[in-house]
Amino acid sequence: MEQKKSLPIVPIVFVVIAAALVAVVLLGGGSDVTDEAIAYGPVEVTGSIARLPEGGADPALGAPMPEVVGADFAGNAVSIVNDGRPKLLLFLAHW
Repeated sequence: MEQKKSLPIVPIVFVVIAAALVAVVLLGGGSDVTDEAIAYGPVEVTGSIARLPEGGADPALGAPMPEVVGADFAGNAVSIVNDGRPKLLLFLAHW
């Protein structure tokens, strides 16, 4: 009696998932963002940060942070101000 050969399920599933991811990356990723959506309003910065010297202590340590006031894309007021609570700003970029 001849035994039926079963298909290797795990490699087939892996190949199908990989092909789907490649299709999403190549075919997706279009953007509907218009120039109007990336526009921003006026931003006001009060204060400054001292330049870091080549050696020695950082003169900005203990100094008040600059304050930033502006608006979000919907026109709502947004501010980053010294209110006594610690702040963490994270800037991300994609090239």
